[in-house]
Parts: sequence; structure tokens; C-alpha cells
Amino acid sequence: MKQLNYFERRDKIYELFGKDIYQRYPLSSRVLNRFIRSKIHYGDLETESIKTEFQHDRGLKGFKKSLTYRLLCLLNLSLFRFKRNNQEKVLVSPSIFGRFEILGKQFKDHYNVYTLLCRKDVHFVLKSKIKDMIKIDQITFSRKLQKLLPKIATSISKFIDNEKELNKRILFQKLDVLEKTLSREVAKLSQLFINKKIKLYITAFDQIYNDTFSILACQKTGIKTKCIAHGGSTSGNIKTRPKTGCLPVIADKLYVWSQENYDSFKGYEEMKKIRIGGYPKFSKEYIEKMAKKYPKKKIITFYSEYILFDKRWMEAESKMREKLFKELKEIATKLRYQIYVRYHDKREEKVIRKEKKLLKECGIKISRNPFIKDILQSEINLGIDTSCLYEAKILGRRSFQLLLGDNEYDRIYFMKNYFMKNIEYINIDDIEKKLKEKVNNKPRYDLLMDVDSIINDP
Repeated sequence: MKQLNYFERRDKIYELFGKDIYQRYPLSSRVLNRFIRSKIHYGDLETESIKTEFQHDRGLKGFKKSLTYRLLCLLNLSLFRFKRNNQEKVLVSPSIFGRFEILGKQFKDHYNVYTLLCRKDVHFVLKSKIKDMIKIDQITFSRKLQKLLPKIATSISKFIDNEKELNKRILFQKLDVLEKTLSREVAKLSQLFINKKIKLYITAFDQIYNDTFSILACQKTGIKTKCIAHGGSTSGNIKTRPKTGCLPVIADKLYVWSQENYDSFKGYEEMKKIRIGGYPKFSKEYIEKMAKKYPKKKIITFYSEYILFDKRWMEAESKMREKLFKELKEIATKLRYQIYVRYHDKREEKVIRKEKKLLKECGIKISRNPFIKDILQSEINLGIDTSCLYEAKILGRRSFQLLLGDNEYDRIYFMKNYFMKNIEYINIDDIEKKLKEKVNNKPRYDLLMDVDSIINDP
């Protein structure tokens, strides 16, 4: 399937559903936006997992979450029986604590903070250690919505595959039902937010169902909504990359990491929604503390982030990786370096498990370390099209973008420094030469996010 840029995908949505889709169905179109966008762009690779966002988890995982949810409900009830708080509050999504733990702590330490309680996010709520919770489970995951959303998503999928298979009139009748149901449930949540005196909602995502629903409820009643985006969802140029994780922006404001990041959005219709927020994961104090804990060693770390939806990309990268690992083996033997590979997630590690034999032959270890430890202890950090390299620069460590050696992919897919201009591109043969260069990098604290500026940004 052809990979579409943002404008091509937007035009395809208009072609299929009409240019008035977002006006005609202001709630349904936003809730289903991620599903529609992924179906058009990636086919079926992501859509089945997206459908699970609309329902409670099942099986053992669901049972554990349900049990934890009930315990948190009891805790919440007992706390509020004796507590009265009439101050305005900042509502912080559990996704912030899942994605940006240090930032979440800063919000907790400086502001009157609530978080949302639903079964889907109980692990993040526990992680947040916030005692002030707003229970939204029975609204966001009402029985009717849990049935309607996956069914309509399936109908949309069939329609995109073959417009003649499902009459557009029938599809729109289903969307009419969904819009009315969402309108009723969103109104309930809006009133709950008013009762709790919420003045601002902050989230790490505005496209994932839980967060989208809460944003729509806030916007219905005039509560400001702000999304602090992860770098990966905003990487690449809008004219060549899909920007699948963030466009069109649903929140009132989307905060990106850097000027380069912001510039890559130029041409988007709602640039006024996009602001430069800074890097959100760490604070100056945390970096200084961790730098003492994890001093630099003779270690090279390769950050693996396969683009799993593109078979040709994977073939091109697989050839490069074999050459890379053999080169790193020689460096380890000759210069006495330890070599690590850090996979992006468990899904990626499972897909490329065949690589483990090669890693063993080359004496390369799979990292299970905390992310910041890998960056700080590494003399140089290597990767392909990953925001980890920008993060290494912020932390004062050297980082290099490896070229695949395939002109098509090097030209089309690479970030081309959309986070920071001076991330250097090198070939595998250049690694040893770079190790011998004496460079004294310092952390870039000026690129970190300032919590107060986000809260007070009008």
C-alpha cells in the first residue's frame, strides 16, 4: 500500500466521506479519526488493535485491571467523603504519567491536580500516585459505546476497502446513531468536569480514544485542552510523512519539542494550534542526578526502531543491520567496547527474534536498562530514524543517525533533523573514526520543557 503524506490522506478521507465529515459528525469523526487514518494509511496492520481501545480489556489482563479499578474506586470514595476542595483544578490525563513520569511529578508538585480513573488506565493511575480522581469509566466505556464503536469501525473498514460493499447512506445512518450516543455521553462527562471545577486538561495524546473523549467533553464546556506530544508522533515533514500520531490536531494546543519540529508542520491548516513546548521527559535536576548515577563508559548503544508496516524498508534495514553488528563486533574486539542493542518495544523484538542468533555471534547484548541509563552510559548512541538521538543530544551524549545506504529510504523516511539540526548522519564505516574524536558535549537544558509556560500559555 502506498504511504500517503498528510495532505494525500486528508484528501482521501474527504473523497470517501465528504468534505463536511468533521462538521457533520463533530464527535464521531474525532473519535474514529485514528482508526480511519490508520486504515487508509497502513491497511489492516494497526486497525484491529485500535478497535480494542473502544472496549474494556478482556481475559486475565482485564480481570486484573477490573480488580484494581474497584480498589481505586473504594479509595477515591473514602477520601472524598471527608474532603472538600473548591479551588480550580488542572486535570492531568493518566497518559502523561505513562509517557512523561518526571513531567507528571512536576504537575503534582506545583498545581492542584486531578486525574481520570477508568479500567483501561488503572496501571498509569497507580503510577501517578494521585489521590484526587474523577471516575469516568461508566461514561467513556458505557455498554452501548463498547458495542457501537467496534461495529461501526468494522463497517468503515469494509467501506474503505470497497466503497460498493457498504452503501454510504447505510454507513451514515450508523454514524447518526453513534453521534447521538456520543453527544449524550460527552455531555455527562462535561457536566462532571464542571462540577469538579476543572479549568484545564493536559494529555500526552489527543488521538487515542480515552483522551479524545475527554478532550471533546472539555471542549463542549469551554475547558482548555493541551496535548504534549511525544516526538515520534510528530517526526518527519508534513509534505513527505504522514504525521500519523498527531494530525489533524484535536486538542486546542499541540506542543512539539523544538523549532525544527515546529517548522516541519508548515503548510498545516491550523498552525495556530501548534506551539514549541520543549522536551518533556526530563528535568534539569533529574538529568544531573542520573548523570552521577550512570557515568559514561566504553559502551556503544544501537537504538532499534524498525518501521514494521513497510516490508521493503525492513529488507533494506536488515541488510544494513547485519553489516552494522559485524562492524561493532570488530570495534568491541579491537577497542574493548561493550555493545548493546535497545529494541523500541516487545512487539519489535518479537518480530525480529531471528536476529538474536546474529547478536550472540557478534557478542552484542540486548539492553533491559532504563532508557536514561542507556543514553548516559554510552559513549556514542546510534540509530535509524529515532528520536532517541535527539534525546541523547539533550543529555549531553554523542549521537549519530546511520544511513541505510538505500537512496530511496534515506531520502523519504529519515527525520532529516526535524528535532535538532546538528544531528550528524554517518555511514557504518565511520563509527570507529567518530569514537576517536575528542568531544566534550554538555546537556542542553535550554531545550527542556517549562511546566509553568505550558500551564499559563493562553
